[in-house]
Amino acid sequence: MSTNKTRKLRRSFKDELARLSDRSDDVRAVCNRLLDAWSFDLDSRKPGVAYIDEDGVPVTDLDLACLLSRLAEHRVVMNIPKYETRRAATVTEGEYIPSKGENRHGRVMGLTPNQETFSFSLLMEDMNVMKSDGTVGAPRNFMLQDVTGKWHEGWSSLELVQAGVEEELFAKLNNATKSIKFKHFVSPNRWPSFYGAPHFLALAADVRLKDQASWLRKEVNRLRKELNIDPPVWPKKHTVGKEKKIDVWAFETEIEGFALHGEYEPFPTTQEGYDAAVSLQKRLRFFQTALRFQYRATHWAFFSSALKKNVPEDQLLDWLAGSHPELEPRKAAWVKDKKWETGWKAPGKKKLWARIELKDGLFLRFRVRRKKEKVADND
Repeated sequence: MSTNKTRKLRRSFKDELARLSDRSDDVRAVCNRLLDAWSFDLDSRKPGVAYIDEDGVPVTDLDLACLLSRLAEHRVVMNIPKYETRRAATVTEGEYIPSKGENRHGRVMGLTPNQETFSFSLLMEDMNVMKSDGTVGAPRNFMLQDVTGKWHEGWSSLELVQAGVEEELFAKLNNATKSIKFKHFVSPNRWPSFYGAPHFLALAADVRLKDQASWLRKEVNRLRKELNIDPPVWPKKHTVGKEKKIDVWAFETEIEGFALHGEYEPFPTTQEGYDAAVSLQKRLRFFQTALRFQYRATHWAFFSSALKKNVPEDQLLDWLAGSHPELEPRKAAWVKDKKWETGWKAPGKKKLWARIELKDGLFLRFRVRRKKEKVADND
């Protein structure tokens, strides 16, 4: 993350938090600034070689998430030569995929994180999908980091295709990634960002976006009813592959000291009003997904490189409940005098959290737990 961008965002922290809390304020400008602050810069962050593997191939400390963020921004076309799904196979009504395991290709639409486990996927308009209406292409997620937090073994490489990409940009991206193996999906050096202002603002933005999305669903439904507009019909999906459950870590984060106020302004009951409401709905959904990818990547770096480094994995749940007070996750320099409080419960709630005060009255808290996750049973 750019130091200048981070400093600028820190200076305006109170203003940005105030805008996010006010339902009458347009949240899109704040979200754009947040994504700009979170964005990776391949031009200034040149990959450095961590080591040479046994095949003589350089392994870079530039994480794959850095590269994919840039690719998603430019909606480049990519090909996955070989891919085996981690989840059980599903079938979508009216769709057919002639080649499921080879050359899944299409335009990158974004990056999607799991909100509980540490899996990350590439969202692509998969041109392998053929539809009964004669069209080709449909959104598909391709898991790159497993629910266990490890590389997903169902793929081995990504191919960048120049289609739709400016020649200069394509050359820059291609040169930056040619013959390079990635050591990390998310750089372990990202963990201090967990304590930073952009992370807190991203979580506050998520609270706001969820609240506004809920209101927009009701508003769009109202407009459809009053304007006699039929709702879209989505194709049905069902699982056809065998499944099994595995035990993995789940990680959740919340903030305290942030609350929403005010009211959203209703849209006019016209076709133009309906179109504007649907457009806003789509735009806010994009912001929510993009910001979630950024803060979930930070959560993984914190969990793997700050929390488990200092609190042994077999003691994590006991530590969260209040045992082993001598243990603490690694802390960034600007919060070194702060103390993590464990075994904390919100009034009237049963969940146990660890929390730390970042600023006056503003707390960051997280909880870990074990959960069952469904994956494909290929045995």
